[in-house]
Amino acid sequence: MGTTLWDEFCSDHLILESGVPLFKTSGQAVKTAPFGQNQQLILRRSQQMEALVIQEVIQSSSRLPEWH
Repeated sequence: MGTTLWDEFCSDHLILESGVPLFKTSGQAVKTAPFGQNQQLILRRSQQMEALVIQEVIQSSSRLPEWH
């Protein structure tokens, strides 16, 4: 199976130019953090991804209808 569709999507949406690292890393290792009652280790988002998630939540919430 080819990657033409994915390559076109990435090109159309400038993924390479505007993408940010998904995970926080140290050298070649992904950083983890304990989470929940049993302190399960989860992968940590990079600072750039965390900022992007927050930005998207703010933008999305501004487009929601107001509830009365």
